[in-house]
Amino acid sequence: MNADNTVDLKTAIIKSALTIRQVSVGDQPTILTDIYEENVNMATWKRELPKVLQSSISDFLTVTPDFKLSMTTSPNTVLSSLTD
Repeated sequence: MNADNTVDLKTAIIKSALTIRQVSVGDQPTILTDIYEENVNMATWKRELPKVLQSSISDFLTVTPDFKLSMTTSPNTVLSSLTD
């Protein structure tokens, strides 16, 4: 810290760049609380979807071939991106 109790920007950037983050993965929903850990930047709950849901998703994708699983948008274009 500087004399006025502020962190030097260069020091903060270097410290941030040296921070190692990790992904926390588990098969129980409690894994999602790991996101609050300082060294975790992503928490993933991996599980098998029920067969009926898998079947419904498969049917949906068959009748909706233009469905976008992911998209890139901005605050200015998000509404039109979702409704197109």
